[in-house]
Amino acid sequence: MCIVYVLVIKVRMRLNNININIIKIMSFLAYLIPLSLLTGPFLPDLFLVIISLLFIFYTFSNKIYYYFKSKFFLIFIVFFIYLIINSTLSEYPYFSLKSSLFYIRYGIFTLSIWFLIDKEINFKKYFFYGILIAFFLALFDGYFQFIFGSSIFGYEEAVSNYRLNLVYSNGWALGSYLVRLFPLLLALFIYNIKINNVNLILMLSLWILIDVLIYLSGERSAIALMLLSQVFIILLLKEFKFIRISSFIVSIFVILVFTISNPGIKQRNIDLTLSQIGIGQGKLNYFSILHQGYLITGISMFKSNPIFGLGVNNYRNYCSAKEYEYISRYSTESYTYSACSTHPHNNYLQLLAETGIVGILFILILILYFTKSISMQIYFKIRKKVDLYVYDDYQISLVACFLITLWPIVPTMNFFNNWINIFYFLPVGFYLHSIYTKKLINNKK
Repeated sequence: MCIVYVLVIKVRMRLNNININIIKIMSFLAYLIPLSLLTGPFLPDLFLVIISLLFIFYTFSNKIYYYFKSKFFLIFIVFFIYLIINSTLSEYPYFSLKSSLFYIRYGIFTLSIWFLIDKEINFKKYFFYGILIAFFLALFDGYFQFIFGSSIFGYEEAVSNYRLNLVYSNGWALGSYLVRLFPLLLALFIYNIKINNVNLILMLSLWILIDVLIYLSGERSAIALMLLSQVFIILLLKEFKFIRISSFIVSIFVILVFTISNPGIKQRNIDLTLSQIGIGQGKLNYFSILHQGYLITGISMFKSNPIFGLGVNNYRNYCSAKEYEYISRYSTESYTYSACSTHPHNNYLQLLAETGIVGILFILILILYFTKSISMQIYFKIRKKVDLYVYDDYQISLVACFLITLWPIVPTMNFFNNWINIFYFLPVGFYLHSIYTKKLINNKK
Protein backbone atom coordinates (compact mmCIF):
# COMPACT_ATOMS: atom_id res chain seq x y z
CA MET A 1 0.00 0.00 0.00
CA CYS A 2 2.82 2.35 0.88
CA ILE A 3 4.49 1.72 -2.47
CA VAL A 4 1.21 2.42 -4.33
CA TYR A 5 0.71 5.60 -2.30
CA VAL A 6 4.24 6.79 -3.11
CA LEU A 7 3.72 6.04 -6.81
CA VAL A 8 0.45 8.01 -6.82
CA ILE A 9 2.19 10.97 -5.17
CA LYS A 10 5.02 10.85 -7.73
CA VAL A 11 2.55 10.68 -10.64
CA ARG A 12 0.64 13.66 -9.26
CA MET A 13 3.85 15.63 -8.81
CA ARG A 14 4.91 14.82 -12.36
CA LEU A 15 1.49 15.88 -13.69
CA ASN A 16 1.70 19.12 -11.69
CA ASN A 17 5.13 19.81 -13.16
CA ILE A 18 3.80 19.13 -16.66
CA ASN A 19 0.87 21.47 -16.04
CA ILE A 20 3.17 24.20 -14.75
CA ASN A 21 5.47 23.81 -17.74
CA ILE A 22 2.51 23.98 -20.14
CA ILE A 23 1.36 27.26 -18.57
CA LYS A 24 4.90 28.67 -18.73
CA ILE A 25 5.27 27.75 -22.41
CA MET A 26 1.84 29.21 -23.25
CA SER A 27 2.64 32.41 -21.37
CA PHE A 28 6.05 32.82 -23.02
CA LEU A 29 4.56 32.44 -26.50
CA ALA A 30 1.78 34.90 -25.62
CA TYR A 31 4.36 37.48 -24.52
CA LEU A 32 5.99 37.17 -27.95
CA ILE A 33 2.81 37.79 -29.95
CA PRO A 34 3.01 41.63 -30.03
CA LEU A 35 6.61 41.40 -31.28
CA SER A 36 5.84 38.60 -33.74
CA LEU A 37 3.00 40.63 -35.29
CA LEU A 38 5.68 42.97 -36.63
CA THR A 39 7.00 40.12 -38.80
CA GLY A 40 3.77 39.49 -40.70
CA PRO A 41 1.20 36.68 -40.34
CA PHE A 42 3.21 33.45 -40.08
CA LEU A 43 4.85 33.62 -36.63
CA PRO A 44 1.96 35.09 -34.62
CA ASP A 45 -0.45 32.57 -36.17
CA LEU A 46 1.96 29.73 -35.35
CA PHE A 47 2.20 30.92 -31.73
CA LEU A 48 -1.58 31.23 -31.58
CA VAL A 49 -2.07 27.66 -32.78
CA ILE A 50 0.48 26.23 -30.30
CA ILE A 51 -1.08 28.18 -27.41
CA SER A 52 -4.57 26.98 -28.39
CA LEU A 53 -3.52 23.33 -28.67
CA LEU A 54 -1.74 23.42 -25.30
CA PHE A 55 -4.81 25.05 -23.77
CA ILE A 56 -7.08 22.28 -25.10
CA PHE A 57 -4.70 19.61 -23.81
CA TYR A 58 -4.45 21.23 -20.36
CA THR A 59 -8.15 21.92 -19.85
CA PHE A 60 -9.37 18.51 -21.05
CA SER A 61 -6.69 16.55 -19.22
CA ASN A 62 -7.56 18.44 -16.03
CA LYS A 63 -11.32 18.42 -16.75
CA ILE A 64 -11.62 22.22 -16.71
CA TYR A 65 -14.66 23.15 -18.81
CA TYR A 66 -15.52 26.48 -17.22
CA TYR A 67 -14.12 28.60 -20.05
CA PHE A 68 -15.93 26.65 -22.76
CA LYS A 69 -19.28 27.33 -21.05
CA SER A 70 -18.94 31.11 -21.28
CA LYS A 71 -21.56 33.01 -23.31
CA PHE A 72 -18.84 34.32 -25.57
CA PHE A 73 -17.65 30.87 -26.58
CA LEU A 74 -21.16 29.46 -27.00
CA ILE A 75 -22.05 32.28 -29.41
CA PHE A 76 -18.69 31.90 -31.14
CA ILE A 77 -19.25 28.15 -31.63
CA VAL A 78 -22.65 28.77 -33.20
CA PHE A 79 -21.02 31.30 -35.55
CA PHE A 80 -18.23 28.84 -36.34
CA ILE A 81 -20.67 26.03 -37.12
CA TYR A 82 -22.62 28.37 -39.38
CA LEU A 83 -19.41 29.25 -41.25
CA ILE A 84 -18.70 25.54 -41.80
CA ILE A 85 -22.21 24.90 -43.12
CA ASN A 86 -22.05 28.04 -45.25
CA SER A 87 -18.75 26.94 -46.81
CA THR A 88 -19.91 23.36 -47.38
CA LEU A 89 -23.03 24.49 -49.27
CA SER A 90 -21.21 27.07 -51.39
CA GLU A 91 -20.20 26.63 -55.02
CA TYR A 92 -16.52 26.50 -53.97
CA PRO A 93 -16.65 24.35 -50.80
CA TYR A 94 -13.00 23.26 -50.64
CA PHE A 95 -11.66 26.77 -51.12
CA SER A 96 -14.16 28.23 -48.66
CA LEU A 97 -13.52 25.59 -45.99
CA LYS A 98 -9.83 26.57 -45.89
CA SER A 99 -10.92 29.80 -44.20
CA SER A 100 -13.85 28.56 -42.09
CA LEU A 101 -12.64 25.14 -40.91
CA PHE A 102 -9.79 26.52 -38.80
CA TYR A 103 -11.55 29.73 -37.74
CA ILE A 104 -12.24 28.05 -34.38
CA ARG A 105 -8.62 28.67 -33.37
CA TYR A 106 -9.41 32.34 -32.69
CA GLY A 107 -12.13 31.51 -30.18
CA ILE A 108 -9.92 28.99 -28.39
CA PHE A 109 -7.05 31.49 -28.40
CA THR A 110 -9.31 34.03 -26.67
CA LEU A 111 -10.12 31.51 -23.95
CA SER A 112 -6.39 30.72 -23.67
CA ILE A 113 -5.56 34.35 -22.86
CA TRP A 114 -8.35 34.47 -20.27
CA PHE A 115 -7.03 31.20 -18.79
CA LEU A 116 -3.44 32.47 -18.64
CA ILE A 117 -4.48 35.64 -16.80
CA ASP A 118 -6.27 33.41 -14.27
CA LYS A 119 -3.39 30.98 -13.82
CA GLU A 120 -0.29 33.16 -14.19
CA ILE A 121 -0.31 35.87 -11.54
CA ASN A 122 2.17 38.09 -13.39
CA PHE A 123 0.77 37.52 -16.88
CA LYS A 124 -0.56 41.06 -17.32
CA LYS A 125 2.72 42.54 -16.13
CA TYR A 126 4.94 40.48 -18.42
CA PHE A 127 2.58 40.84 -21.37
CA PHE A 128 2.74 44.60 -20.79
CA TYR A 129 6.54 44.43 -20.97
CA GLY A 130 6.26 42.42 -24.20
CA ILE A 131 3.91 44.85 -25.89
CA LEU A 132 5.95 47.82 -24.63
CA ILE A 133 9.15 46.42 -26.14
CA ALA A 134 7.32 45.76 -29.41
CA PHE A 135 6.04 49.34 -29.48
CA PHE A 136 9.48 50.82 -28.78
CA LEU A 137 10.90 48.76 -31.65
CA ALA A 138 8.02 49.72 -33.97
CA LEU A 139 8.39 53.42 -33.09
CA PHE A 140 12.16 53.38 -33.54
CA ASP A 141 11.95 51.63 -36.90
CA GLY A 142 9.01 53.74 -38.07
CA TYR A 143 10.78 57.04 -37.46
CA PHE A 144 13.98 55.51 -38.88
CA GLN A 145 12.08 54.74 -42.09
CA PHE A 146 10.66 58.23 -42.22
CA ILE A 147 14.06 59.90 -41.76
CA PHE A 148 16.37 57.58 -43.74
CA GLY A 149 14.05 56.10 -46.35
CA SER A 150 14.30 52.43 -45.38
CA SER A 151 13.66 50.24 -42.38
CA ILE A 152 16.47 49.05 -40.10
CA PHE A 153 16.26 45.74 -41.99
CA GLY A 154 16.54 47.38 -45.40
CA TYR A 155 12.98 47.49 -46.69
CA GLU A 156 12.67 50.50 -49.01
CA GLU A 157 9.49 49.73 -50.94
CA ALA A 158 7.30 52.16 -48.99
CA VAL A 159 9.40 55.30 -49.39
CA SER A 160 8.09 56.61 -52.69
CA ASN A 161 4.50 56.06 -51.60
CA TYR A 162 4.85 57.72 -48.19
CA ARG A 163 3.92 54.43 -46.51
CA LEU A 164 5.72 52.71 -43.64
CA ASN A 165 6.46 49.00 -43.37
CA LEU A 166 6.25 46.63 -40.47
CA VAL A 167 9.64 46.16 -38.81
CA TYR A 168 10.42 42.69 -40.20
CA SER A 169 8.14 42.79 -43.24
CA ASN A 170 7.52 44.84 -46.36
CA GLY A 171 3.77 44.97 -45.62
CA TRP A 172 2.40 48.51 -45.40
CA ALA A 173 0.65 47.93 -42.10
CA LEU A 174 2.66 49.76 -39.42
CA GLY A 175 -0.15 52.25 -38.83
CA SER A 176 -2.71 49.45 -38.43
CA TYR A 177 -0.42 47.68 -35.98
CA LEU A 178 -0.02 50.76 -33.80
CA VAL A 179 -3.62 51.92 -33.83
CA ARG A 180 -5.08 48.48 -33.06
CA LEU A 181 -2.69 47.57 -30.24
CA PHE A 182 -2.41 50.99 -28.61
CA PRO A 183 -5.67 50.72 -26.57
CA LEU A 184 -4.46 47.37 -25.20
CA LEU A 185 -1.10 48.94 -24.36
CA LEU A 186 -2.91 51.77 -22.57
CA ALA A 187 -5.11 49.32 -20.66
CA LEU A 188 -2.07 47.40 -19.40
CA PHE A 189 -0.28 50.67 -18.63
CA ILE A 190 -3.22 51.70 -16.43
CA TYR A 191 -3.32 48.28 -14.78
CA ASN A 192 0.40 47.85 -14.11
CA ILE A 193 1.96 51.28 -13.62
CA LYS A 194 1.83 53.43 -10.51
CA ILE A 195 0.90 57.02 -11.24
CA ASN A 196 3.83 59.38 -10.71
CA ASN A 197 5.47 62.16 -12.70
CA VAL A 198 7.94 59.88 -14.49
CA ASN A 199 5.26 57.45 -15.64
CA LEU A 200 2.93 60.27 -16.69
CA ILE A 201 5.70 61.74 -18.85
CA LEU A 202 6.29 58.27 -20.36
CA MET A 203 2.58 57.93 -21.13
CA LEU A 204 2.46 61.43 -22.62
CA SER A 205 5.52 60.79 -24.80
CA LEU A 206 4.28 57.41 -26.01
CA TRP A 207 0.86 58.77 -26.85
CA ILE A 208 2.32 61.60 -28.93
CA LEU A 209 4.92 59.44 -30.70
CA ILE A 210 2.30 56.83 -31.59
CA ASP A 211 -0.26 59.34 -32.86
CA VAL A 212 2.27 61.13 -35.04
CA LEU A 213 3.75 57.92 -36.47
CA ILE A 214 0.30 56.59 -37.35
CA TYR A 215 -0.22 59.77 -39.35
CA LEU A 216 3.20 59.48 -40.99
CA SER A 217 2.49 55.83 -41.89
CA GLY A 218 0.17 57.05 -44.65
CA GLU A 219 -2.56 54.53 -43.75
CA ARG A 220 -5.66 56.64 -43.93
CA SER A 221 -7.88 54.01 -42.29
CA ALA A 222 -5.43 53.88 -39.38
CA ILE A 223 -5.48 57.69 -39.12
CA ALA A 224 -9.29 57.72 -38.97
CA LEU A 225 -9.34 54.94 -36.36
CA MET A 226 -6.68 56.78 -34.34
CA LEU A 227 -8.88 59.88 -34.13
CA LEU A 228 -11.93 57.77 -33.27
CA SER A 229 -10.25 55.81 -30.48
CA GLN A 230 -8.48 58.82 -29.00
CA VAL A 231 -11.70 60.85 -28.79
CA PHE A 232 -13.47 57.84 -27.24
CA ILE A 233 -10.71 57.36 -24.66
CA ILE A 234 -10.47 61.08 -23.88
CA LEU A 235 -14.21 61.34 -23.26
CA LEU A 236 -14.67 58.23 -21.13
CA LEU A 237 -11.51 57.71 -19.07
CA LYS A 238 -11.88 58.93 -15.48
CA GLU A 239 -8.20 59.53 -14.76
CA PHE A 240 -5.38 61.30 -16.64
CA LYS A 241 -7.60 64.25 -17.70
CA PHE A 242 -4.74 66.68 -18.14
CA ILE A 243 -2.29 64.20 -19.66
CA ARG A 244 -4.70 62.79 -22.23
CA ILE A 245 -5.91 66.18 -23.45
CA SER A 246 -2.38 67.62 -23.49
CA SER A 247 -0.98 64.73 -25.52
CA PHE A 248 -3.81 64.96 -28.05
CA ILE A 249 -3.27 68.70 -28.54
CA VAL A 250 0.50 68.26 -28.93
CA SER A 251 -0.05 65.38 -31.39
CA ILE A 252 -2.36 67.50 -33.55
CA PHE A 253 0.14 70.36 -33.50
CA VAL A 254 3.06 68.12 -34.57
CA ILE A 255 0.90 66.53 -37.28
CA LEU A 256 0.04 69.98 -38.63
CA VAL A 257 3.73 70.91 -38.71
CA PHE A 258 4.59 67.77 -40.72
CA THR A 259 1.64 68.36 -43.06
CA ILE A 260 2.62 71.97 -43.79
CA SER A 261 6.35 71.32 -44.09
CA ASN A 262 6.22 68.10 -46.15
CA PRO A 263 4.25 68.33 -49.44
CA GLY A 264 4.43 64.55 -49.97
CA ILE A 265 2.69 63.79 -46.69
CA LYS A 266 0.04 66.41 -47.37
CA GLN A 267 -0.52 65.04 -50.87
CA ARG A 268 -0.85 61.46 -49.62
CA ASN A 269 -2.98 61.98 -46.52
CA ILE A 270 -5.10 64.99 -47.44
CA ASP A 271 -5.07 65.92 -51.13
CA LEU A 272 -5.29 62.36 -52.43
CA THR A 273 -8.00 61.48 -49.88
CA LEU A 274 -10.15 64.47 -50.82
CA SER A 275 -9.65 63.75 -54.51
CA GLN A 276 -10.51 60.03 -54.22
CA ILE A 277 -13.58 60.69 -52.08
CA GLY A 278 -14.66 63.20 -54.73
CA ILE A 279 -15.03 66.27 -52.55
CA GLY A 280 -15.48 69.28 -54.81
CA GLN A 281 -16.05 67.10 -57.88
CA GLY A 282 -19.83 66.83 -57.68
CA LYS A 283 -19.99 63.13 -56.73
CA LEU A 284 -18.87 61.46 -53.52
CA ASN A 285 -17.24 58.02 -53.46
CA TYR A 286 -16.74 55.50 -50.71
CA PHE A 287 -13.07 56.48 -50.12
CA SER A 288 -12.19 56.08 -53.81
CA ILE A 289 -13.69 55.10 -57.15
CA LEU A 290 -12.07 51.68 -56.76
CA HIS A 291 -13.52 51.20 -53.26
CA GLN A 292 -16.85 52.33 -54.68
CA GLY A 293 -16.52 49.52 -57.21
CA TYR A 294 -15.86 46.97 -54.46
CA LEU A 295 -18.92 48.30 -52.66
CA ILE A 296 -21.23 47.96 -55.67
CA THR A 297 -19.85 44.50 -56.50
CA GLY A 298 -20.40 43.34 -52.92
CA ILE A 299 -23.94 44.71 -52.83
CA SER A 300 -24.72 42.84 -56.06
CA MET A 301 -23.46 39.61 -54.49
CA PHE A 302 -25.53 40.19 -51.37
CA LYS A 303 -28.68 40.79 -53.42
CA SER A 304 -28.18 37.50 -55.24
CA ASN A 305 -28.33 35.53 -51.97
CA PRO A 306 -29.27 37.86 -49.10
CA ILE A 307 -30.00 35.21 -46.47
CA PHE A 308 -26.91 32.98 -46.62
CA GLY A 309 -24.49 34.75 -48.97
CA LEU A 310 -22.19 33.14 -51.52
CA GLY A 311 -19.83 31.34 -49.15
CA VAL A 312 -16.99 32.23 -46.77
CA ASN A 313 -14.11 34.04 -48.50
CA ASN A 314 -15.73 33.57 -51.92
CA TYR A 315 -15.85 37.24 -52.91
CA ARG A 316 -12.71 36.71 -55.00
CA ASN A 317 -14.31 33.77 -56.80
CA TYR A 318 -17.39 35.69 -57.87
CA CYS A 319 -16.31 39.32 -58.34
CA SER A 320 -15.11 38.80 -61.94
CA ALA A 321 -18.35 37.09 -63.01
CA LYS A 322 -20.39 39.10 -65.49
CA GLU A 323 -23.39 39.48 -63.22
CA TYR A 324 -21.26 41.03 -60.45
CA GLU A 325 -18.42 42.75 -62.29
CA TYR A 326 -18.24 46.49 -61.93
CA ILE A 327 -15.69 48.45 -63.97
CA SER A 328 -14.56 51.79 -62.57
CA ARG A 329 -12.33 54.44 -64.15
CA TYR A 330 -10.37 57.22 -62.50
CA SER A 331 -11.47 60.49 -64.10
CA THR A 332 -7.92 61.87 -64.18
CA GLU A 333 -6.31 58.77 -65.68
CA SER A 334 -6.68 56.69 -68.81
CA TYR A 335 -6.52 53.36 -67.03
CA THR A 336 -9.49 51.09 -66.40
CA TYR A 337 -9.60 49.19 -63.11
CA SER A 338 -11.78 46.17 -62.49
CA ALA A 339 -13.46 46.28 -59.09
CA CYS A 340 -12.39 42.74 -58.33
CA SER A 341 -10.22 41.83 -55.36
CA THR A 342 -9.83 39.13 -52.74
CA HIS A 343 -12.35 40.96 -50.53
CA PRO A 344 -14.54 44.10 -50.72
CA HIS A 345 -12.43 46.07 -48.20
CA ASN A 346 -15.26 46.38 -45.70
CA ASN A 347 -15.99 43.76 -43.05
CA TYR A 348 -19.74 44.29 -42.98
CA LEU A 349 -20.10 44.18 -46.74
CA GLN A 350 -17.89 41.08 -46.91
CA LEU A 351 -20.01 39.28 -44.33
CA LEU A 352 -23.21 40.29 -46.13
CA ALA A 353 -21.89 39.13 -49.51
CA GLU A 354 -20.31 35.90 -48.25
CA THR A 355 -22.42 34.86 -45.24
CA GLY A 356 -25.63 36.85 -45.75
CA ILE A 357 -27.94 38.30 -43.13
CA VAL A 358 -27.55 35.21 -40.95
CA GLY A 359 -23.78 35.67 -40.75
CA ILE A 360 -23.84 39.35 -39.92
CA LEU A 361 -26.38 38.82 -37.11
CA PHE A 362 -23.54 37.58 -34.89
CA ILE A 363 -21.68 40.87 -35.36
CA LEU A 364 -24.87 42.82 -34.69
CA ILE A 365 -25.17 41.03 -31.33
CA LEU A 366 -21.76 42.44 -30.39
CA ILE A 367 -22.75 45.91 -31.56
CA LEU A 368 -25.94 45.85 -29.47
CA TYR A 369 -24.03 44.59 -26.43
CA PHE A 370 -21.39 47.33 -26.55
CA THR A 371 -23.89 50.03 -27.54
CA LYS A 372 -25.92 49.24 -24.43
CA SER A 373 -22.94 49.12 -22.06
CA ILE A 374 -21.27 52.26 -23.47
CA SER A 375 -24.58 54.14 -23.37
CA MET A 376 -24.97 53.21 -19.70
CA GLN A 377 -21.39 54.32 -19.03
CA ILE A 378 -22.05 57.71 -20.66
CA TYR A 379 -25.35 58.10 -18.78
CA PHE A 380 -23.78 57.41 -15.38
CA LYS A 381 -20.83 59.66 -16.24
CA ILE A 382 -23.18 62.55 -17.06
CA ARG A 383 -25.12 61.92 -13.85
CA LYS A 384 -21.79 61.63 -11.96
CA LYS A 385 -22.73 58.27 -10.46
CA VAL A 386 -19.20 56.89 -10.28
CA ASP A 387 -20.19 53.87 -8.21
CA LEU A 388 -22.54 52.69 -10.99
CA TYR A 389 -20.00 52.88 -13.83
CA VAL A 390 -20.15 49.84 -16.09
CA TYR A 391 -16.43 50.02 -16.86
CA ASP A 392 -13.29 51.14 -15.11
CA ASP A 393 -10.46 52.85 -17.02
CA TYR A 394 -8.75 49.54 -17.77
CA GLN A 395 -11.93 48.18 -19.36
CA ILE A 396 -12.67 51.41 -21.25
CA SER A 397 -9.29 51.06 -22.97
CA LEU A 398 -10.12 47.47 -23.91
CA VAL A 399 -13.52 48.55 -25.27
CA ALA A 400 -11.64 51.05 -27.48
CA CYS A 401 -10.05 48.00 -29.18
CA PHE A 402 -13.51 46.68 -30.04
CA LEU A 403 -14.69 50.10 -31.20
CA ILE A 404 -11.84 50.09 -33.72
CA THR A 405 -12.70 46.54 -34.83
CA LEU A 406 -16.44 47.15 -35.18
CA TRP A 407 -16.34 50.63 -36.72
CA PRO A 408 -18.04 50.26 -40.13
CA ILE A 409 -17.01 53.34 -42.12
CA VAL A 410 -13.37 52.61 -43.02
CA PRO A 411 -11.76 50.22 -45.50
CA THR A 412 -10.64 47.00 -43.83
CA MET A 413 -8.54 43.95 -44.52
CA ASN A 414 -10.07 40.56 -45.35
CA PHE A 415 -12.33 39.56 -42.44
CA PHE A 416 -10.81 36.07 -42.46
CA ASN A 417 -7.17 37.20 -42.70
CA ASN A 418 -5.14 35.50 -39.96
CA TRP A 419 -2.93 38.53 -39.15
CA ILE A 420 -5.82 40.94 -38.56
CA ASN A 421 -7.85 38.37 -36.63
CA ILE A 422 -5.19 38.22 -33.94
CA PHE A 423 -5.78 41.94 -33.35
CA TYR A 424 -9.53 41.29 -33.24
CA PHE A 425 -9.40 38.48 -30.68
CA LEU A 426 -6.37 39.23 -28.49
CA PRO A 427 -8.08 41.97 -26.39
CA VAL A 428 -11.19 39.80 -25.96
CA GLY A 429 -9.35 37.45 -23.57
CA PHE A 430 -8.37 40.38 -21.35
CA TYR A 431 -11.92 41.73 -21.48
CA LEU A 432 -13.56 38.39 -20.61
CA HIS A 433 -11.25 37.95 -17.63
CA SER A 434 -12.10 41.43 -16.36
CA ILE A 435 -15.88 41.12 -16.58
CA TYR A 436 -16.04 37.59 -15.18
CA THR A 437 -13.73 38.58 -12.31
CA LYS A 438 -15.97 41.58 -11.64
CA LYS A 439 -19.04 39.29 -11.56
CA LEU A 440 -17.37 36.95 -9.07
CA ILE A 441 -16.48 39.88 -6.80
CA ASN A 442 -20.03 41.27 -6.98
CA ASN A 443 -21.53 37.85 -6.24
CA LYS A 444 -19.43 37.54 -3.08
CA LYS A 445 -20.66 40.86 -1.72
